[in-house]
Amino acid sequence: MASLAWQIWNRLDDPEQLEALAHLVWALARCADASAQDKLEAGLLRAREISDEEKVEGNVHHGSERHWKFIEPLRCLPRWKITTASVKTIVDLATTQADLRGTLLYILRHIDQPMAIESYIRILEGKGGFITDAFGPVGPHSVREWRDAFECIPEEDDTRERLWQIIGEENNEDIRRMAFRFWSRNVSLKDLERLRSIKRTDPLFDSALKCRLSLCDTEAADAVIEKLQTDDPAMWLLSAAKLYGNPKVAEAIFSSFDHALTKSDFNEYARWLPLHLPPNGARRLLREHRAAFERNPRSWTSLWRTELPEAFEFIQSSLQRRSQKGSDHFFSYTDSDPYPVSQVMLDAIEPLLDRFSVKEKGRLARLAVDSGFASWAKEHSLQLVGMKGELIPLWLTEAEAVEALNQAVAAVPNGETAVWETNLFYNLEDRRRLTFDLPSLLQKWVGSQPPLPKLTVAGRNVVAGVLLSTQTALATVNFEKDNIDQ
Repeated sequence: MASLAWQIWNRLDDPEQLEALAHLVWALARCADASAQDKLEAGLLRAREISDEEKVEGNVHHGSERHWKFIEPLRCLPRWKITTASVKTIVDLATTQADLRGTLLYILRHIDQPMAIESYIRILEGKGGFITDAFGPVGPHSVREWRDAFECIPEEDDTRERLWQIIGEENNEDIRRMAFRFWSRNVSLKDLERLRSIKRTDPLFDSALKCRLSLCDTEAADAVIEKLQTDDPAMWLLSAAKLYGNPKVAEAIFSSFDHALTKSDFNEYARWLPLHLPPNGARRLLREHRAAFERNPRSWTSLWRTELPEAFEFIQSSLQRRSQKGSDHFFSYTDSDPYPVSQVMLDAIEPLLDRFSVKEKGRLARLAVDSGFASWAKEHSLQLVGMKGELIPLWLTEAEAVEALNQAVAAVPNGETAVWETNLFYNLEDRRRLTFDLPSLLQKWVGSQPPLPKLTVAGRNVVAGVLLSTQTALATVNFEKDNIDQ
């Protein structure tokens, strides 16, 4: 296959070759043995001809042409086994070709093979790696939260074994630290003894202790209690919550919370603690530290998300007493992925929507729509406002849906991609954004004598799973079939 891919690619003219370069590298990396590595090397070097200049629009960086046409597609390369010879070629070029090093390292870091991950770590020794390499295995910015976006979590046994050897044998602490970050991203109970073997005097002890706590290691209780009794207990609160069932750990959590929360209003670890405790723990935390919560409005979000009646009462009374609009961070999810909201959460703040700023109402609108409450957001006239004051639509009205469908019909002769790219059509494939009954609208829109393009677009919506149930989907399909028969 490597020879065939090379022959086909060489029949293309230069612009077409650059367009297909990622495809060529993908095929050669998977199939080329040692005798064909000159072809893979030649292909990788051609990446120089694709612009690496970032496209900047205002404050927004869109990434370079090379990133989107070459680097990003090859991030998926490790989903298939890559030949050892191909890994060596990529490593050699990343080492010797300084101008392509960033490009090749981005690809290399996703390859789950011992040679690839070790070379990546050693080439970047002392430089810290890419920004996501700093993500640890646990915590608010855990790499596990970004697993779909950053597939650099070693899972192969031989890769993890080599990383552990580096941790045990290497004298360079920068290399040890990065090796541990990658190794620990896939820790399990079978790794517990190895984690326990890391001594308190080892610079990696704190990282190992957090991994042990993530695995609910009861033998870590004394160590985490000591950490909670230091001058900076905040970074240990969420990890310590894993051992909340230990009375001594629970007491240490409660006794250190005030200091952790008030030390900095931006202390994300402390303010998210209610979400990491069982309901009885969250109730006790609010009961014993109510004053600390009152002084820190940024912590109210986590209370709201517990859905506890006591938390709702606290938020309602606190918002009513404030002389200004509510905290500009109440609905913010910059500290974690957008989170789901429930009807009971929305009901709790509905009487107090006037206490929030326009910016906060916009964030609430997005949260509500993403959780399937577009009609609720529309009913309460919530709008998301952009950086320039423009309104950003979050849902579709019936009139907008009909317009999107008509545009899609006009695009049918140009193929599926053209249909997908028509204005607002993607919103029809996300039922969370709908404020009306789509099956009824489709039946009305198709009409009694539907042309084939209308059936194509309507059928695409059915297949995409937009309809609320199989029954309504089948009803719409039968409606269309009956009209065809007529």
